[in-house]
Amino acid sequence: MRSAASLLVEPKSQCGRRGAASQRRGLRAARPFAGLLAALQLALAAAAEVPEPAAPGHGRPRIGLALSGGGARGAAHIGVLEVLEELRIPVDVVSGTSMGSVIGGLYAAGLSPGELGEVIRAVDWVRIFDDRPDRQSLSFRRKQDDRNFLTNLRLAFKNGSFYVPRGLLEGQKLDFLLRALSLGADGVLRFEDLRIPFRAVATDINTGEAVILGTGAVATAQRASMSIPAAFSPVEIDGRMLVDGFVSNNLPIDAAQELGAERIIAVDISTPLAAIGADSSAFAIDSQAAGFAVQENQRRQKERLSAGDVLLTPDLGGLHAASFAQMQQAIDAGRRAAQGAAEALARHSVSEAEYAAWRAQQRRPRQAPPIVDEIRIENDSPLADALIRARVRTRTGAPLDLAVLQQDVERLYGLDAFERVHFDLHRESSGMVLSYRMQRRERGRNYFRIGLHLETDFANDATYSLGLNHVVLPVNAWGAELRSYAQVGDTNIVASEFYQPVDPREWLFAAPHVRYELRDFDVFRNQKRLARFDLETVLAGVDLGANLGSSTQLRAGIAYLDGETDRESGDPALFAGTRFGGGLYAASLEYDTLDNTRFPNDGSFARAEGLLLRKELGFGRSFEQLRLRAGIFRSLWHNTAGVTLRYDTSFGAPAEIQFLDSLGGFGSLSGFERDSISGPHTGLVRLLAYRRIASPAIFAWEFPVYAGGQLEAGNAWQERSDLDDLRYSLGPFFGADTPLGPLYVAYAFGEAGEHQGYLFLGQSF
Repeated sequence: MRSAASLLVEPKSQCGRRGAASQRRGLRAARPFAGLLAALQLALAAAAEVPEPAAPGHGRPRIGLALSGGGARGAAHIGVLEVLEELRIPVDVVSGTSMGSVIGGLYAAGLSPGELGEVIRAVDWVRIFDDRPDRQSLSFRRKQDDRNFLTNLRLAFKNGSFYVPRGLLEGQKLDFLLRALSLGADGVLRFEDLRIPFRAVATDINTGEAVILGTGAVATAQRASMSIPAAFSPVEIDGRMLVDGFVSNNLPIDAAQELGAERIIAVDISTPLAAIGADSSAFAIDSQAAGFAVQENQRRQKERLSAGDVLLTPDLGGLHAASFAQMQQAIDAGRRAAQGAAEALARHSVSEAEYAAWRAQQRRPRQAPPIVDEIRIENDSPLADALIRARVRTRTGAPLDLAVLQQDVERLYGLDAFERVHFDLHRESSGMVLSYRMQRRERGRNYFRIGLHLETDFANDATYSLGLNHVVLPVNAWGAELRSYAQVGDTNIVASEFYQPVDPREWLFAAPHVRYELRDFDVFRNQKRLARFDLETVLAGVDLGANLGSSTQLRAGIAYLDGETDRESGDPALFAGTRFGGGLYAASLEYDTLDNTRFPNDGSFARAEGLLLRKELGFGRSFEQLRLRAGIFRSLWHNTAGVTLRYDTSFGAPAEIQFLDSLGGFGSLSGFERDSISGPHTGLVRLLAYRRIASPAIFAWEFPVYAGGQLEAGNAWQERSDLDDLRYSLGPFFGADTPLGPLYVAYAFGEAGEHQGYLFLGQSF
């Protein structure tokens, strides 16, 4: 039996350069787990076979360890284990609830306290509690989803009414974490594989009863044991819907005693009840009331302790269940609590020889990674198995690479067609079988996303838009999707696209589309508004395209455009409306490796689009338009620097539509009024620098706040040869990543005394 330590990488004598390079790329791509995977390589270990648990020495009572739940406070259990090992106290059985089940289960699986500390500190807990896959690992189609001002909130219908999920999170990343931590040479560890007997405690949400879990996969039991109600969806085991064990039994002393423990070492790291005063909030009062039941079940468990048992209650001060950045402080508090009870604990110490024998039985030496002999797809979704298999990079006949496996699971979950995706690894008579298990979405194939865009300069201009996006996915077994969009406000849009892949890997696709748009358009000269128009367009066409990996997409197509400008205000002798229309050819090339479209920390993007509007297809004359967008972002610690480029130009465009490209407004020569700089040729360079200055959090969900500044240079020109005539803008901004989208408060100074202030909600590039 081996664990995940040596599953990650072969011994150096067996690894070629290609394997090492592949693993480094995998670790970079698997960002939420990168620290974890690196730590596992050094920390986790496994044995070739599991010996029977050693019986206690003659005359020694059987020692049981009972570990309570408490979120991040549970790291204190590691400090207690460190002291138990220093005092040579063998543990014969373990029980745990919630985070106690994670620490206890891994200790029972053979990890040392030092290895547990490495693992627990290496996990990016904030990102673990975010089901969304790393953006850089998504398919190009999924990356396109968040390039607008839509929120991440999804509304779905099921059986004619709004579908409310069973939890804010499915726990997709948490499930992978627990399975990765409990991997052995024979697959995902089961309770019967453990070196020390172990039990995890969960709660049946239908009856409120405590459920002691001791069969099946350890990771599944741990996932159920820490499924915080409403935050995580319940886990179904043997027909019972299970949630976090803290609801019914947060200090499972009875579970350890049922395993045969004769002496108990119990560790209570639960959050104590707070002092409620006259100024306490409704949330604090509700939380206090919910805590009474937890305290009562813990009191009943503590009554089971007798003389010779030890109860440890580490002083964790102001640490709370979400203090994942302060886990080392919790570990230290656990050490202090155990050291303070060293005299009582020492009664259970054994000789060096007996403890060495116990530890040899508990620890797991490393061995080579298992060879994957067969890959299975277990899929009850509408998608074809061939489409799923095409996204699996793990190969049979090769050692299991945990980093590649993590990318496989995240890539499949990123298809957005499944409720959850997890893997199973087990040995059969035919060899090692790796299964990818996909569960269809409970909400069905339809969902809506809403969006709000707002921009005001506090003086001359304010714009807003409300958006609603409807997606049907998948339409068929090949992953087709129908995406429709409606927007009202300063700009009104109705659009729809049918996206149909034509091969399992989604390399090739066809996309018929239609779009109607009506928006206001101002005409400026010398920064003075002279006229306002309504610009109304209808575009219908079809594209053929290719996805060149997950970062690049190429499209080409034909469309028909019909447009009209209608003057609202201004001198009709100078500014009359016009109508235009005809057929066009379009082509675009896009590249996207951004890790985030709101406040990127790393990555690049580029888009080049060419339009050929042809006289022979109905336009009054043939002309061309070229649009370029690009940017790159890099970070050091919490500091990010980026540069973005924009260039739009026309070749032979009619005079009546040469003013349609413009600059001015936030992120587009911010020191000047919105759309106040227009011409047939526009260019902009934007330098940004920002730093995360705060990270307010609800449990483990962060809402980062940034401070930064931007320097912009650009202009609009009548002649392409005038590109050296630049205008500049400079100013600071504060930003926050909110549930409604990125929010900015900014001020900018332009040339000739121009200046603008902004409140801006939506994407800035």
